[in-house]
Amino acid sequence: FSAVSSASSGPAGALSPTISLHSRRSRIQPEEAIRRSTQNAWKIVIAMYCLTSEKIVKSLKQAADAGAEITIIADWGQVKHASSRIPELAAYSTNIKVFVVASKTMHLKVMHVEYNDGSTAVLSGSFNYSKSATSHEEEITRNDDPIYCKNMLKRLCVLVTKKTAKPFDRDALEKYKARRESADSDVVVVASSFKGAFSPTRHP
Repeated sequence: FSAVSSASSGPAGALSPTISLHSRRSRIQPEEAIRRSTQNAWKIVIAMYCLTSEKIVKSLKQAADAGAEITIIADWGQVKHASSRIPELAAYSTNIKVFVVASKTMHLKVMHVEYNDGSTAVLSGSFNYSKSATSHEEEITRNDDPIYCKNMLKRLCVLVTKKTAKPFDRDALEKYKARRESADSDVVVVASSFKGAFSPTRHP
């Protein structure tokens, strides 16, 4: 994906209000807010620590089936977790690309969407795309300001262009799982065994 949208999302400087999609003051469920926001999407870029929600996975698959190009930047520490749905999404469609950052370094909870009509939106807040987060008072807001959206997309792209995020390596994940299963205790996986993927080096 590119840092600058190929289509204009509105007059420069035209401000749209930030809309609370899900909060203490809203009855819209977070998964439903995300489902609505992924409809008619052309490109979707997600930076997320945790992705385990069945409903959100379904919405992303539907968007990919409809032709949307989806890029997911995830935390390696969560990708390797048994409940993560990231490997499933990576294998689902060639329209879905996954990158990973080193364990416990992904703090963003953001989705940038570019629609078929050229408009853009950013969904952000305290909500992780997880099963447990849906039961908590987490917040999602949507911002349609084209300048804000453009700057957010640039910020996400820097993670990939500066190689902070590496392409997801399924072989590396399988090797990690095999080593964990055979080990008597936790192991520290060194980078040389990962063939270019991020090493989940354990921090003290």
